Amino acid sequence: MALAVTLPACSANSNGAAYTAGRAMGIPDATLNKGVDDNGKLDPGFGRDLFTDFPDVKPPVHYKREVEDSPGSDAPGAEQSAAPSDLPNEPKGDDAGIGDAPGSKSADLAPEEKIKEQFMNDLAQPGDEADEILLKRPGDWTEDEMAEVMRTEVYRRPDDQIGGFSNDQVTRWHEAAYGAQGRPPPVQPKPGPDLDQPLSGIADALTERSDQRDKRHAVMDLQSSINALPSERGGDGEGFVPTLAVDGDLGPKTRFAVKKAVTGFGLPTLMGTLERQFGYG
Repeated sequence: MALAVTLPACSANSNGAAYTAGRAMGIPDATLNKGVDDNGKLDPGFGRDLFTDFPDVKPPVHYKREVEDSPGSDAPGAEQSAAPSDLPNEPKGDDAGIGDAPGSKSADLAPEEKIKEQFMNDLAQPGDEADEILLKRPGDWTEDEMAEVMRTEVYRRPDDQIGGFSNDQVTRWHEAAYGAQGRPPPVQPKPGPDLDQPLSGIADALTERSDQRDKRHAVMDLQSSINALPSERGGDGEGFVPTLAVDGDLGPKTRFAVKKAVTGFGLPTLMGTLERQFGYG
């Protein structure tokens, strides 16, 4: 995962808070001029590479650092235990903010349809750029995509599950491009897998389960089923899925694991595991 930095908003051309904070971190004005937009916010693409370009710059402790240290954690930096919720269906963590805004499409849906829409929105939410690249075969990566994976924080930690997998896939990219049977990598990025239908099927199953228990427990069932898949990093890497904390948090690591399970094992295999373990179907 990359380091995410948010500088305080100000006019891009003023000597305001964004520039003050950037200078305090040792970032040259010329660099800030490239990265701060007209609203005084740091461009996300710029922020992703900031500490790669300036390795001596250390972010203040209150800046968000998105690193998944433990193989069973959806939260950055440390393994998390499941936090009890006073309201079983209250959105927590990555689920926060999905409620029915005035005038939203959800406001006109039946309760069951709202739950499915929430699940679908959560599941389909894209990960960071490297996560989306890792869903594709290395032979389909462009050279820029390979470099993007290598720039991530997790790539530099090969002992981490996803970090080790990232290293494996970069090695496979080089073999595909420069090995005995090598072929030039594509110049233009190829589209990732089409996951709309599989994710819709998973959202249907979780919605039905939510009627019997609650949303959090439905996600825990999904996490347990992914952990039960026979993950392995050999071959072309399609059989790899990271081990998840069974905490009911549909966060970035769980979303990546769901998509990876569907692309590597297929929806029928994942749904079959849910059926065997928890009676889905």
